Amino acid sequence: MKSFLAFLILGLAGMPGPGLFAQGTSLPRQDIRLTARSTPYGLIGSAANLREERPFGIAANLGTAAIAGVSVDYFVNPRLNLEAGIGIGQYLAVKYHPFGDRRRWMWSPYIGLAGGHVADWYSPLFDFFSDDRKADHYFGFYLPVGGHFIADGGFSFNVEVACAALWPAKENNLVEPLRGPFGGIRLGYHFY
Repeated sequence: MKSFLAFLILGLAGMPGPGLFAQGTSLPRQDIRLTARSTPYGLIGSAANLREERPFGIAANLGTAAIAGVSVDYFVNPRLNLEAGIGIGQYLAVKYHPFGDRRRWMWSPYIGLAGGHVADWYSPLFDFFSDDRKADHYFGFYLPVGGHFIADGGFSFNVEVACAALWPAKENNLVEPLRGPFGGIRLGYHFY
């Protein structure tokens, strides 16, 4: 038994790295690189967060706060997204991604708040809903809830539903706001 213990102690003391009796030594750190494999549910095996790697995006919108147009967005951090869009309407938005900092997730749900303006040259779209809505332009807000997808290659996709209200910018404030459910899709690309 004594020979076994002596063998074990000498064996541990002579091992590469911090031996049993070595003081102040440490193992060299090695970077661990994981490879990513894309699946329909997100990245598998990646330590990357795509919202950090690709924070800047540009997209074509249909039915969102811009009604139809283009938008740019920027992830300040994986949970906070700032967006501006122009088209039939113009808007500025802030979106909160509660799970945006999760690694390996391509999809991220979000909630947001946008404020905007619909140009006077397209107010006939809203005048169509009611004869008493004759205004030069409209102001309003848009509260989206949706999902955001970023692929490995940068392709991005959003789908959202929203509660919105638009007020005609008239001198007479007796006109009811145009309210209702809205929604939309966004197809784009996120850059490094």
